[in-house]
Amino acid sequence: SYSVPIILTALLVVMTISLEYINNLYLTVFTFGIVYLLLFLILITFILGTIYFYHELKEFIKETKS
Repeated sequence: SYSVPIILTALLVVMTISLEYINNLYLTVFTFGIVYLLLFLILITFILGTIYFYHELKEFIKETKS
């Protein structure tokens, strides 16, 4: 469940590095929009992955107690 945030973080780093090579203002604004969208997706997937992990951990603890 943590592979999506890792992939999105790698994409974010690549896009941030490539911002130095873009001279067109429209492309720069568009790229910043994509960067902010990726940051938001990283946050959401990290939260969902954490919720899933702790849900499964709770189920595992219930099964081992009985």
